[in-house]
Amino acid sequence: MILKQFISNLHFREWRNWQLASAEFSIQAYVPSLWQEFCIELPELIEKSVEKRQAEHLAGRYLVKELQRQLDIHQATISNAADRSPIWPQGSSGSISHSRGSVWAGLSQNAEMSLGLDVEQFFTEKQVRELGGQLLSNEEMQWLRNQSLPLSLAYALAFAGKESLYKALYPDCQQLKEFTAAQVIGVSSTQIELRLTEDWSSNWSAGQSIIMDYWQSDEMVWVACEVTRRSRA
Repeated sequence: MILKQFISNLHFREWRNWQLASAEFSIQAYVPSLWQEFCIELPELIEKSVEKRQAEHLAGRYLVKELQRQLDIHQATISNAADRSPIWPQGSSGSISHSRGSVWAGLSQNAEMSLGLDVEQFFTEKQVRELGGQLLSNEEMQWLRNQSLPLSLAYALAFAGKESLYKALYPDCQQLKEFTAAQVIGVSSTQIELRLTEDWSSNWSAGQSIIMDYWQSDEMVWVACEVTRRSRA
């Protein structure tokens, strides 16, 4: 009963090289005892955070544990590096994202691949006005306004696309990037394409483009970005 109150609408799907899981979680139904109930270790840093952060973290780790079960691999704990990025067990790779009660995770036993996931709620008119200039260049904003997508979806999709790209490339690049480091250059009903506007590393240079898939509901958009790992130099 506790599980059903906290986690609901759990779904699995296969996508490219990945097993994906999505669900909804209730912050109101969160209690600290759930960590023990789910047999998931509560990190010291998360234990000191607010309950909202604890609930988000637990929901993501619960999905990873379910994915490990789905793939019939050892249910190892996913810890975090000093930069807060997930440390995946040897031989596996994955990604986690959550937003406003929605959580999404992906896992693969192919460590040569890297995944970036992001889930975002559609932007409000206020967010389009106030955040658009922080996330997008004037050229991107003008281009998106000429597309057939509603602005509330287009801006959320652009944001999620850049977040997904950053997560997918971070294992290779190991550096923070601004939203201006990638530009939206293409959108269809199921895919978004971004182009790097600057060098991210010696192996990910300006001009390279990445196409990623997305799915949408009435108010949320999910973006998945897959890349093949490249040796850093």
